[in-house]
Amino acid sequence: MIRIRSNKDNHFNQIICLIFFFLISTNLYAQTHTGRILDNDTQAPLAFVSIVLNEDPKQGTTTDINGYFSFPNPSDIQTLQFSYIGYEAQNWEVTDSTTFPITIFLQKQNLDLETFTVIAGENPAHRIIRQVIANKNQNDPEKMRSFRYKSYNKLLADFFPNATASPSKRNLMTHERLSRLQKEQHLAIMESYTERIFKQPKQSKETILGTRVSGIKEPPFGPIATELQPFSFYQDYIRILDKSFLNPISQGSIRRYAFQLEDTLYSQKDTVYLVAFQPRKRSNFEGLQGVLYINTNGYAVQNVIAEPAKREQGLLEIKIQQQYAFIDQQQWFPVELSYELTIRDYLRTAFDIQMDGRSYIHTIELLPEIDRKEFGLDNVVLEKEAARQDSSFWREKRLQALTKKEERTYEAVDSLGEKYKMDRLIKIADVLGTGTWPIGMVDVDLLQLFRSSLYEGFRMGLHVSTNDKLSPYFSIGGYGAYGFRDKAFKYGGHVRIFPFKDKETILEARYANDIQEPGLPVLMEPPFDVINYFRMERADQRKEWELSLSTRVLKYIQLKGLLNQQELFPKYDYRFQAMVGDTSRISGPFQFTEAALQLRFAYKEQFIRTFGRRISTGTRYPILQVSYTQGLPHLGGEHSYQKINASLDYTLESIYLGTTEIRLEAGWMQYDQALPYSKLFNAPGTFIPRTWGLSNYGFNTMRLYEFTNDQFVNAFLRYDMGFLLKRKKFKPRFILVHNMGWGKLANTNQQVHHDIVLQSMEKGFHESGLMVNDLFRLNYFNLLYFGVGLGVYYRHGAYQLPNQRENFAFGLTTSVSW
Repeated sequence: MIRIRSNKDNHFNQIICLIFFFLISTNLYAQTHTGRILDNDTQAPLAFVSIVLNEDPKQGTTTDINGYFSFPNPSDIQTLQFSYIGYEAQNWEVTDSTTFPITIFLQKQNLDLETFTVIAGENPAHRIIRQVIANKNQNDPEKMRSFRYKSYNKLLADFFPNATASPSKRNLMTHERLSRLQKEQHLAIMESYTERIFKQPKQSKETILGTRVSGIKEPPFGPIATELQPFSFYQDYIRILDKSFLNPISQGSIRRYAFQLEDTLYSQKDTVYLVAFQPRKRSNFEGLQGVLYINTNGYAVQNVIAEPAKREQGLLEIKIQQQYAFIDQQQWFPVELSYELTIRDYLRTAFDIQMDGRSYIHTIELLPEIDRKEFGLDNVVLEKEAARQDSSFWREKRLQALTKKEERTYEAVDSLGEKYKMDRLIKIADVLGTGTWPIGMVDVDLLQLFRSSLYEGFRMGLHVSTNDKLSPYFSIGGYGAYGFRDKAFKYGGHVRIFPFKDKETILEARYANDIQEPGLPVLMEPPFDVINYFRMERADQRKEWELSLSTRVLKYIQLKGLLNQQELFPKYDYRFQAMVGDTSRISGPFQFTEAALQLRFAYKEQFIRTFGRRISTGTRYPILQVSYTQGLPHLGGEHSYQKINASLDYTLESIYLGTTEIRLEAGWMQYDQALPYSKLFNAPGTFIPRTWGLSNYGFNTMRLYEFTNDQFVNAFLRYDMGFLLKRKKFKPRFILVHNMGWGKLANTNQQVHHDIVLQSMEKGFHESGLMVNDLFRLNYFNLLYFGVGLGVYYRHGAYQLPNQRENFAFGLTTSVSW
């Protein structure tokens, strides 16, 4: 029989169900003790604090990365003991009147080498670390065949009164007002939601599906888990804030790090060892200090807390924390990553700025089948709609709802952002980064507005081209410039067609009536050096038509093919006398028609793609460039020749040995008849009297246009000893340099080349230098150090000059460090 209840009965039953549910919920909640542990001074949460019940180490737990803890509530709990490396231990007595959740504040102690105990015989921590190193490959998630995960990331920026600063009476009111404001809201908040896929060999792609930044409507960025720290703690070198530190669990680390077993915890059937680490006394390398939580299940890293061991007073301070879980009973995998970045006494305001970034990794798939086609060229991709996700998207993706303080931050900063047009500031920052200012449908190249060289003097110009607002498939542009020393106007224009959306394939036609330095090697991406452009003292007037097609093939290879026609007229004293066809020439202009193929190969080069623009973040492998040129006398040119240029750039970093930079250059030409001076290779001499600039890609003691070759090999070697000679206060950085070159020239006949003396480098050119960076360092608003140093080069070998003073070149160096 079916009984139909009245509305009153339904209402009564709903109330009974709610009361019953409340009683069950209350009972369940009562079965768990919860709380949070904070730093007594900063109120920051403390991750991985050890909690022991009733002084029984086999009964206990640890806090999570946000400082929270929970555990079942046996009826006989009497005491809780909280211990944390670097903090004073605290005992908490549980009584009938104890109300949960509880908040515990721990007082910080100084952690330094003096606290490490010297143990006779075998250090038990060394046995543990050796096991960790032996199991690194099986525990490193990036040694797996493949994985996929999603991540919610949040960054909070706050300001706190600086404990050591003494604000003046003039800013006391501001200090108090900011202190009150800090209690109500954060300085800023950023969120992102990402998906990452990984497949061997080391293919990775992270897609930002959503991003939100307080005060900015459409941010071109978003925080990601690996922004300031590595994804896992298993690399030999841990890169934090773009600086590399020796990993305490790398091969040979026991000789350089001091380890100490601080505590032993028990987690079900496994044991967790707490091992503190920091560089040994009088060590002189970039190291870390902190605590490793090692689980005996595979001797894997379960938790880690680390920060740079050498911290300078008043500058950036950063601490990273990572937490791992044993996923599917087969692989340890990061589940929470966090960092704290602190700027002390920001802008001398007696306030510290602290950025707290946290990433929560979930929906982890181990060994999924991932098609290689899912990996494009870009390692980080910002989806077009990422900045336009609505509130329902964020409610679904957040693991926890925003706090009232975080909601107030969005409300307050968004209103300020709209009032003060903060999106414009982001646009300005983007302009400074790219050197391009968009004005409607036109982009203005800011790098072409002002330049200077010995030949032109001060050059002022305007270079514009259409952008995607007109069409994403083509661009039309042009430029005009005027040199105030040569009193000449230069101009040019181009048309570019982009047949594909990624704009990696470009068909271009261009015309230029400009000047160029004679004898320059031609590469797809020549190294940028302001000194090398400024030293231009000789110039050819160039009228040129060119048609080119560039594209990317096989992911890491860029190719460019071109056909051009040039008319060169030397603007310096030079006459060329040789047979050109059936006639003898003695002066310009010289006619050339060339076909060229250029290649650039950068293996494993990484890119970030944001708002339709691709930004390279570099590669740790060598970068090779090759260019082949063929002179075509039958298409309007007067000369037949073949020319090959090549370069190789490589940077080798080592925690122990510093950084070595290598650049190799080579060129080769073959021709039947003599070529004008403009088409030969000029050695890159950069010495200019009474100047203090030094070049990284030239010979600093070689005079301008001193050597000319049709075959050459150059090598530029720099060895940065970096930390090897650091001291506590005086911290110069020593760089050893050796540059050398060899070349030959088949025809130096003065009956062919008039008014110029040609000399080749067949005996080999050598110069050595010593750069002492950071002789003086300026603290830049407690953010960075701006350093000034001195460099000296000495010319020696077969081409040493008779006057010893002329073999030296001096210059100033600048650097930025944190």
